[in-house]
Amino acid sequence: MIQVRGNLDPLYIERLRKAQNMPFAEKFLAGEELFNTACEWASIGIRSDHPHASDAEVLALLKDRLRMAERLEHWKQERRREA
Repeated sequence: MIQVRGNLDPLYIERLRKAQNMPFAEKFLAGEELFNTACEWASIGIRSDHPHASDAEVLALLKDRLRMAERLEHWKQERRREA
């Protein structure tokens, strides 16, 4: 059960509760949808930073950022294990 602390938006709390009650398959598919949406938003940001970039260049920059995020996450996990 979700423990609500602080002043959270009631609509946000309701979304959390619905997500908690979702079957695993729906959660799995929702994860893919969230990832795709995040990639779309990141691509919009990349296009804003590089307005003359081709679609292929935007995709390459997005892939670079995803690889960088993965390396950073791996590095953080290693540091936690060493601590």
